[in-house]
Amino acid sequence: MKKNLTHNLKKTIVKGFTMLELMVVVTIMAVITSIVLFNNRDLNSSILVSNTAYEINLLIREAQAYGLGVRGVGDTSTAFINAQGVFFDISNPDKVILFSDTNDNGSFTEGEEIQTYLLDTKRAGTILSMCKPVDADTCEPVSDATVSILFKRPNPESLFMIGENTPTNGPIVINTGFSGDAQGMCRSIIVQKTGAVQVNTQYCF
Repeated sequence: MKKNLTHNLKKTIVKGFTMLELMVVVTIMAVITSIVLFNNRDLNSSILVSNTAYEINLLIREAQAYGLGVRGVGDTSTAFINAQGVFFDISNPDKVILFSDTNDNGSFTEGEEIQTYLLDTKRAGTILSMCKPVDADTCEPVSDATVSILFKRPNPESLFMIGENTPTNGPIVINTGFSGDAQGMCRSIIVQKTGAVQVNTQYCF
């Protein structure tokens, strides 16, 4: 009976883990968990940056729809003649303004706001830069801190104003996101003269 008990005890000891083995396994699991959580954080930030870019895209589309006469502002006799636009100011990179150009000067003026969209700067980034594409690999920074993109009926094409009085034919690129990892944390919102708007990472450099 004593012999069998000793034999069973030896078997139990052989089948178990040593303290060193347990520590190694726990350490490996901790490293793998840290890597997964870090990558998941980057993935979440990338998704939020993309969402922000597409929301700005929708604001531009909304201005285009308003500009074609869906929304009237002011007196009924002139309600649908005003251009509708979106305003960007690099000195206020966490704000995008949807506006109606009631004074018909081709750019945003204080008091013309319809809606102000605030970016979540900690989670989704800010407006990084604004530029004019030269070719597929080059985008020259705009010459002023502000850009107004407008639409006026019956023409669905985009009207661009840099600053308060410098019209341009476009296209215009608005880069949003976080500075640093250009491809992962930046999105380019490209507004064409034709009125087409697209989101990608083409000018994130």
